[in-house]
Amino acid sequence: MGITFTGNRVGRIALLLVLLLNATACTATMDPKGKQSEDQQQVTLEQVKSNKGVHILSVIPYGSEARIPVKKLDNQSYIPVQLLADVLEYRTLWDEDSMSMKLGVNGPEFELQADSAKALKADKPVSLSKPLVMDQDSLYIPVESLGDLFGSDMSFRVNDTEVTINPTSTDTVKIKGVEEPTAEPPAPQEDIHFWEKAALSPEQPTAARVHNHYIAAGADGGRLDFDQMEATAKRYLGIKYQFGTGPFAQTGFFDCSSFMQFLFAKQNVDLPRTARAQSELGVNVSRSQLQKGDMLFFYVPGRFRTDEVVGHVGLYIGNGMMIHSSPKPQDGVQLTDINQPYWKNTYMKAARISAS
Repeated sequence: MGITFTGNRVGRIALLLVLLLNATACTATMDPKGKQSEDQQQVTLEQVKSNKGVHILSVIPYGSEARIPVKKLDNQSYIPVQLLADVLEYRTLWDEDSMSMKLGVNGPEFELQADSAKALKADKPVSLSKPLVMDQDSLYIPVESLGDLFGSDMSFRVNDTEVTINPTSTDTVKIKGVEEPTAEPPAPQEDIHFWEKAALSPEQPTAARVHNHYIAAGADGGRLDFDQMEATAKRYLGIKYQFGTGPFAQTGFFDCSSFMQFLFAKQNVDLPRTARAQSELGVNVSRSQLQKGDMLFFYVPGRFRTDEVVGHVGLYIGNGMMIHSSPKPQDGVQLTDINQPYWKNTYMKAARISAS
């Protein structure tokens, strides 16, 4: 298929290393007179030089801004998409065949393509002022298009030489105060062999789309069978998570939103691909009124990412539990108590999908 994770590409790593060195110089600590601390700058640069795989966030102190150098290409201002993704703590997936990149937290909320002024954000097309371009084996985005794509995800400002991304207003509280999700005891599950996966996931007829809205139609033309949906979901416990994966029958993997799409397709309900687009469907319900089959939406804490955008989705199955595909705390489809502190603190909303 020609699909590789961008973080593994040697050319990109070399380029990002240079950019990291430049960005690090801008983020060194200041003394009371406004001068850079040479000791702090030297330590930071040595960290980068000694480990080519170093992440940019490891050299930016908590509460500090992130600065990405602007590069002039054909006299226009661009920044590398991968470095921006690193700052926003997005996963990325590069498709060499289509020269496109998917980005997002736990699912592919954005899709960008080289030499194209069209992009996707939460399954919706976005027109850019200028096309994205390739330079030295890396994808670059026009600075003037950052707001169109990422304005709801981050607070930033721009000048001729750099893009400055502001930390979240409650940076320390959110990242250090919200504990990582913890694992639940393993649940009894039916073993699914790889050769059985395709048989478990036949192509389902999907509902019609009218005026860009997804129309749900139950398998029997009426109420959706959420008991059946729960039973189906549990058959896939332990199936591994893979960001931006394709259809399960072809790949054998799920991410958070593709798992929801897969389960609702079993009820002849056509959901959009991304968690953000899924969160716009159905009827919002309060946490105290949750019912089996409700979709649960969460933000995922990030140092430079707002907590106002959906980053994860799971399916409520009753008794305070949800089933979902996630890279943490386990890797793959898992059962989780939504009353754990992490999930209570990151909960955003719930939506109920019904047949129509």
